[in-house]
Amino acid sequence: MFLWAIFITVSFLLGLSISYLLDYHFQSIERAFFSFVVGHALSIWVVFLLSCLIGSLRVGNIIFCIGICTLVSVIFFRMAKKSGKWVVTDLKQKVSTMWCEDKYTLSFLLFILLYVTGMNVYGVFRPDDAGSLYAFHTVWADYPFHTSIITSFVYKDAFSFPLDNPQFLHAKMHYPFLMDFYSAVLMKSGLDLRSSIIIPNILFQLSFFALLYFLAFKLTGLKGVGIGATLIFIFSGFPTGLQSAGIHFLNPIYAVIMPQRTAIIGMAISFVIYLLLFDALCADKQEKTSTSGRSGRHKELMLAGVLIGLLPYIHAHSFMATGFVALFLASFALLKEREVKFLAFLLLPLLILSLPQVLFIRAGVSQDFFVFFPGWTEENREMIMGFDWSSIPASLSSIARTTFLLETFWALNAGALIILLSLGFFKTRNETRIFYLPFLLLFFVANIVNFQPWFFDLF
Repeated sequence: MFLWAIFITVSFLLGLSISYLLDYHFQSIERAFFSFVVGHALSIWVVFLLSCLIGSLRVGNIIFCIGICTLVSVIFFRMAKKSGKWVVTDLKQKVSTMWCEDKYTLSFLLFILLYVTGMNVYGVFRPDDAGSLYAFHTVWADYPFHTSIITSFVYKDAFSFPLDNPQFLHAKMHYPFLMDFYSAVLMKSGLDLRSSIIIPNILFQLSFFALLYFLAFKLTGLKGVGIGATLIFIFSGFPTGLQSAGIHFLNPIYAVIMPQRTAIIGMAISFVIYLLLFDALCADKQEKTSTSGRSGRHKELMLAGVLIGLLPYIHAHSFMATGFVALFLASFALLKEREVKFLAFLLLPLLILSLPQVLFIRAGVSQDFFVFFPGWTEENREMIMGFDWSSIPASLSSIARTTFLLETFWALNAGALIILLSLGFFKTRNETRIFYLPFLLLFFVANIVNFQPWFFDLF
């Protein structure tokens, strides 16, 4: 049964139809990765809401969702005045052009595809001849929780919202679950458990790295920077076991991308949002002063607001990060151009879609969420809180000691990256510096505030 392949294809077409409604200028095959992520962000929510109405995940729900997404795609293609034949021809032409003129990018993306495929085939439930399963240590630690969510959706006769935690009796689950629900949809559509995990892992990881490449390229205009930024992300960090030396910055692939399934889709959606925000609010576009140009910016902001609003139950940390960045950039644009519509087109869909999710999630948030927590780690926090803050002279001395402590911490954990960031910030274009600012501010805030919402990162 290839229902799972049809669901993936229709989700992609939904995103593709939306992409043709935008005035966004796509680079080579950037549109394909953009469309895959946007389409799935919407289709996963559609099939989940249908399942909530019925009370269970059924094949009929999936088929109905495919029908809805197909109908909406046809409507959007017609609104964009694009026929199915034209779309297929356009995609084939883009791939052909890339094959002939941009083998640099294509070769790099093929390398990324081979890399993420190898990591997942080797590191996620790899079977041996005896029937045993092997995984990376971080995957082995996290995936029992994810598989319990997936199988509870597939095999449970009925469920209600908020969901029951599959590992704790009489406890509700407030952890973002929609990536696991997507695997449950694929499993219900004909895939086995391992394939239902590995296939979306590969597709979203590839999309994330491709969008990272295109964002870096868009910020700098240099393909080499796009490749360098992606490789730095992949190979940055340190192995485990160095915490005693004050090194806590683990390799992001090992510590985040592979084990934390919610982060895979959340970060892919985040980079779609960042591309939209940069294009709408930061990029230097004199042609955007026209009426149609302003309409294009509003469409990009509305889509960004919708995607941010869908994030809480996809990946809560991406929701917080993208929401912070979006509000900062929109506020900056409002002060610069005095156009309230910037905030309205962004905030209305964001608030309408995210508020119900946030109200449900907050019931499971720990008391230590969003509290003063200087120093990033528990050890640093205890040292900083132990300094003398009783008087103004003592506080000034403690501030200096705290600054030195944090500088030492980040010199050990991200020294080379801090140097590269500083060089890039001062050498880049003005609009790119503006785009950097909320990320720098977010980094500063994260050094003094705790953003971990859940008990043991599970509830």
